[in-house]
Amino acid sequence: MRRASPILLDLRRNVRERVDLSLFDGQRMVYAARMQSKRETFFATLVGNSVPTTCTSGGWAVMAMLPPTEVDQILDEASLRPLTPRTLTDPQAIRDQVALAREAGHALALEQILMGEVALGVAIPDASGRPIAAIHIAGSLSEWDPEEFRRRNAPLAAEAVRSIMSA
Repeated sequence: MRRASPILLDLRRNVRERVDLSLFDGQRMVYAARMQSKRETFFATLVGNSVPTTCTSGGWAVMAMLPPTEVDQILDEASLRPLTPRTLTDPQAIRDQVALAREAGHALALEQILMGEVALGVAIPDASGRPIAAIHIAGSLSEWDPEEFRRRNAPLAAEAVRSIMSA
């Protein structure tokens, strides 16, 4: 967190949207840092809250760095209850998102946790290459086209991850 905090603050200034750092804890992504956007109230940014790994951009990005057997285990053990009407609950649909994240180096999630939200996630690996955390950038679909959100923010999130890894 000491290494990541100034990098996350810089990222938040650049993207002008919510920036989160979550820690991978198997079935859950636990928020270690949440920097709110102009649209959010304080309660939405509490550190320590967690969300299912299977329905977040950061969770998909983390799973993209795992061996397929570990992804299968996470999916087999997950409750896969929807948080919104758009939350993916079909294991194959989640695997498809993980495969897209593996190809792109980031994941894009639409309305998986909150209606009206677009979120981009990039995994943070440890020195051995195992994912331990993720950076998420979240915005409003009323202000962003998903592909424009991806084009604008994926390079910035990837650069933040590289900076954290080299700090």
